[in-house]
Amino acid sequence: MLTAPSLTQLLAQQLAQGCQVLVVDLSGCDFLGSSGLAVLVEARERAINTSTRLALAGLTRITSRALQATAIEGLFDIYPSAGDAVEALGGESDPQSPE
Repeated sequence: MLTAPSLTQLLAQQLAQGCQVLVVDLSGCDFLGSSGLAVLVEARERAINTSTRLALAGLTRITSRALQATAIEGLFDIYPSAGDAVEALGGESDPQSPE
């Protein structure tokens, strides 16, 4: 709940910049509650509206469980790591982007 607004803002900024691929790296995520899940679903909708490919990467046991429990895992392209996602989606890694 505390970090969801910041994540919403960050993802909205990235999507507004017109990126073709946006990778959300969850490898450092220690908890993914309903607020965070809602942010990801909202970002997915924005990505669809802006023709951006949104992918999740680095799922931990905790994040994977949250996505599975809410049955939204199938809404996202999921990769083992951000590097794998960038490679698979044909994007170039940008050190300034929030992978």
